[in-house]
Amino acid sequence: MLFLLWLVASVVIGFVCSVAGSNKGVGGIRWFVLALLIGPFALLAVAAMPDLKTRRILRLIAEQQGGSLTEDGEETSAVDRANEILKKKRGY
Repeated sequence: MLFLLWLVASVVIGFVCSVAGSNKGVGGIRWFVLALLIGPFALLAVAAMPDLKTRRILRLIAEQQGGSLTEDGEETSAVDRANEILKKKRGY
């Protein structure tokens, strides 16, 4: 009975990791298998990962907009500006 409970919990955690992993732009199947092996630790790991899809979208938007001026009048590329926005978002 305990094994069945562990198996069901592992599959549920694996499904959640798979969805979270695919939403963040990393392989969902890999996270499902990893969750079956290490359980809730995989869920913590995928939750701590950066969102690669958002980064890609921000980078594409920044590249399409070209260069921009900073507050002190210095010209910077839009890619550098997108990286600054990401750093502020994370609190670096």
